[in-house]
Amino acid sequence: MSRAIVTDIAGTTRDSISESISLGGIPIWITDTAGLRLANDKIEEIGIERTHQAMADSDLLVMCD
Repeated sequence: MSRAIVTDIAGTTRDSISESISLGGIPIWITDTAGLRLANDKIEEIGIERTHQAMADSDLLVMCD
């Protein structure tokens, strides 16, 4: 079973999902979060707030469009 529901519909991702990897022996945490946009409902708004918090806690951001 998948860890997350994935679709091409904006607003699907609401929870942050993290996984650790090793890159050249260096441990790295990668986190997928909700996208940054105007929220359509309270639940999506909370997801976006969590995205802002994850961004503030990060050393490096990789943003995909």
